[in-house]
Amino acid sequence: MIRFYFKKKFRLSTQANFNFVFEKSVKLETLEIIMLSRLNFLEYSRLGLSIKKKMLNMLMIEID
Repeated sequence: MIRFYFKKKFRLSTQANFNFVFEKSVKLETLEIIMLSRLNFLEYSRLGLSIKKKMLNMLMIEID
């Protein structure tokens, strides 16, 4: 099995990191996913995932 992952350097890991993106983001929305992006002043991109509790509950029901 192939595993994909981002090293810690490339992850949004704290609430402050996420708040920075949420404050002034560019939004791209489809039925399945909402993507927020914001320019950073680093030499690399970073990724953060935020999943609504409602969606997690729905996923858990479907898995069972």
